[in-house]
Amino acid sequence: MTDANTDTYDRKLQRIMNSANLYDVLSAKHGLHSQPTYVRGQRTIDHIFGTKRVVAAVRKCGIREFNADIMSDHRALWLDLDIKHILSQNLQSLHQRQQIPTSKNKKWSISARKHTSDILYTQNVPMDIKNLFTDIKNGAPRTILIDKLEKLIIQYTIQ
Repeated sequence: MTDANTDTYDRKLQRIMNSANLYDVLSAKHGLHSQPTYVRGQRTIDHIFGTKRVVAAVRKCGIREFNADIMSDHRALWLDLDIKHILSQNLQSLHQRQQIPTSKNKKWSISARKHTSDILYTQNVPMDIKNLFTDIKNGAPRTILIDKLEKLIIQYTIQ
C-alpha cells in the first residue's frame, strides 16, 4: 500500500511497478477510473499494489468514504485476501531458490540473500507457513486460520 501522491500514469511510479511486476489492485478489480483518494484532489493518488498472485487472491477491495474509519484528508483503501488461494500454490523454499543478483555489487546481493534465508529459517517461517497450509487443507475453521495468520504477521513484524 502506498501514499504515492501521484497516479499510476506517473512514469517514475510505472518504472517501479514494472521493475517489480506489480499491479494496481483496485484498477485490476474495478477498472482504471477510481475515485479521488485525496480530499482536495481529483485523482487516485493512494494505491495498493500486488503481484499477479496477490491480485488473483483479492476477493473484494475498495475505497472508503472520507473520514469513514479515521479522520484524514485521504480515503482509506481496503482489500479482502483469500489466504487459502495464496497458500494453496506451491511455495518454493526461499533457501534453495536460485536468483540472479540484480545489484552491481554481487557479493552484497549474495550475502543479503543468505542473511535473509538464515533469518527465515532461524525464525521457523517455512515451518509456520507449512503448518498453516496444513490447517487450511484439513479444513480448520476460518476464524482459527485468521487468528493464526494474524499472530504470525504480528510475530514476524515485531521481530
